Amino acid sequence: GGDGSNEYVFLRRLWCCLARYEALKGAGYQCAVPGAAFDAVRSSLGETIECFASPLNCRYERFCSAFGPLESHFGSLGSFFEFLPRRGSFEANPPFVPEVMDAMVVHIERLHKDVTRGPLPFLNIVPARGNISQQRHRPSSWDSC
Repeated sequence: GGDGSNEYVFLRRLWCCLARYEALKGAGYQCAVPGAAFDAVRSSLGETIECFASPLNCRYERFCSAFGPLESHFGSLGSFFEFLPRRGSFEANPPFVPEVMDAMVVHIERLHKDVTRGPLPFLNIVPARGNISQQRHRPSSWDSC
């Protein structure tokens, strides 16, 4: 009953979340962005949603994550690849895996091509140029960034 069962459900969800990330062993797949950088983005772009976060590392209250159904209990909006915002500003720091970065670019371009959407500025954090496989779907408009 009461508080005990709520605590059990919370602890079970927390354990599942921690176990999934532990199974990935993903340390080093993303750039660690300092809090001051997030604060600067928010002061420039306003309310911002993180596109690739987790309940364990999110800076903002609203974020997309890898395990949306489970992590929705901790504030996740679901997978970035299923996220269809009408407007807003976004910080995208994907895992530095070429297939994930390619899929991110395709999804962002699809959102930008939809003229029924409002402004959708994205701050994209990706590795330095050099590995051509990581650049294959990079829009030429990003060259000025």
